[in-house]
This record gives sequence, structure tokens and C-alpha cells, in this order.
Amino acid sequence: MTDAALVSIVITCYNHARYLGQAIESALAQTYPQIEVIVVDDGSTDDTCEVACRYPVRLISHPNQGLSAASNAGIHASRGVFVMRLDADDMLDPAYVEETVRALEADHRSQFAYTEVLYFGAASGTYPVEEFDADTLAERNYIHASAMMRRNAFEAVGGYAPNPQRVRCEDWDLWLSFADQGMSGVLVRKPLLHYRQHVSGNMARFNLFWPADVKRELTMAARLQDRHPRLFAPRHLLRRLARLPIRIMTGRAPVRFGILLVSFYGVMLSRIVLKTLPRKRCAF
Repeated sequence: MTDAALVSIVITCYNHARYLGQAIESALAQTYPQIEVIVVDDGSTDDTCEVACRYPVRLISHPNQGLSAASNAGIHASRGVFVMRLDADDMLDPAYVEETVRALEADHRSQFAYTEVLYFGAASGTYPVEEFDADTLAERNYIHASAMMRRNAFEAVGGYAPNPQRVRCEDWDLWLSFADQGMSGVLVRKPLLHYRQHVSGNMARFNLFWPADVKRELTMAARLQDRHPRLFAPRHLLRRLARLPIRIMTGRAPVRFGILLVSFYGVMLSRIVLKTLPRKRCAF
């Protein structure tokens, strides 16, 4: 495979030096022959730079700007025909790049490829993924952050959108941007991404009665709706909600998912109604 296209793996890191070495080693251990690894130190106050310098990687350091800016900086500095990012606390199976590139080379209509996920760390298990569909993607994000992308497609959607509020939906926002432009993804049915679970943080679950959780969901709903008005138009929201009861009754969707979707879409519908009222402004 000497003529294999170059793949760029961008590892974004903010104060995760204790995990960074494992992430880098998993990237360097790929069976695919042509890769470059770029580490973006997003203003870490730990020894991220020192850890990165132990490996044959390119290091970019800048003041803390958040995940979107760090990801864009790394990808824009890269040279690969295919690009992807990896969180500094996650790891790749050795076949990850080979399998996702193969999927994209076999399906020229798809602009990104993603895999199944295995949890490790404070908890084990899997993350429920689905075959790509723009309609279901507008209900929940089942595409992990490390999908392999064609560089020209990533550039066509403008990369990661600026996120000054640092709402935790950068990746979902990006995949919806692909969907907005009629670009699709392909699922590789193999658990090739190892996603670290922490005791707190990504193990926390949404609590409808916790003000911080509610505020976060409100902000996320507003951001996604403003950025993707076609996907979250009222007729689409109502159509998806109308089919929800039968999906729950037939076991195709869990009750918890139904509650979250009703809450999430309820925010969006409320914003639409409030914007139509005279001399009224939406507060979120």
C-alpha cells in the first residue's frame, strides 16, 4: 500500500496529559501505512507538551480556545487526504484507520466513516450507533467524534463552527452540517473506537430537575436549531414527535429517549412560537 492516501490524525488535548501517551501510541500503532499525527495543546496547564514531545508527532500549542478552534487548527495544519480527530483520553483500535478508509474508498457517495464504540475506564459497554440517516441524526447524535472524513468535504462544510459558549455539541453540529449539504456517512460495523469513561463528566446523565443540566440542554437546542433551521423546521419536529409513541410501544425506542426528545424538541417548538409573538423576544 505504498500509494495509500495520507491520513491525518489530530489529537486535541486540554489538561489530559495523563492519558495523552496512550492516545498517541494507539494512533501510531495503526496498520494503515501512511499517517501523520498532530497534537494540539489547547492551552493546557499540565505537562501536555512534554508528553507529546516524547513521540514522533507534530505539536501545535496555542492559548485555550475550546474544542472547535483546536480541532480546526490541527486539521488546517494537516496534509492528509483523509482527516480525523481523536480526543486525548480515547484510543483507536490498530485497524481503525484501515477499516474506515477502506469503507470510504468503497463508497464514494459517503463523505465520512464511523464505527461502533467500546467504553473502557470507569465503565464498560457499548454506545448504540445507527446507519446514517439525516432524519434520525436530527433526533440524537449516534456518530462519535473520531469519524474519518474526506478533507474536501470537511472544508466544504466550513469545519467546526465557532463555539464561543462552548456548548458540548461540536461534533453533532458538524455531522448535521454534512447532512445539511446532502453529504452522508457510512457505518463500519466493528467496535474500533475505545471511549474512556470517567467517574464524573461523561458518565453524568441528564437530570431534568438540575438547573445546570436544563440550561445546557436549552443552550444546545437553541444553537443547533439556529444553525440547522431546515432539519429542525416545525413540520419535521412535529412529524418525528408524532411517530414517537409507536416507536416506544414497539420497543424501537426506549422511554428515556422519548422523554429527552420531547424535552429537546419542546424547547425548539417553544422558541418558534415565541418568535412569532408581537414585541416578544426569545430569552434562549
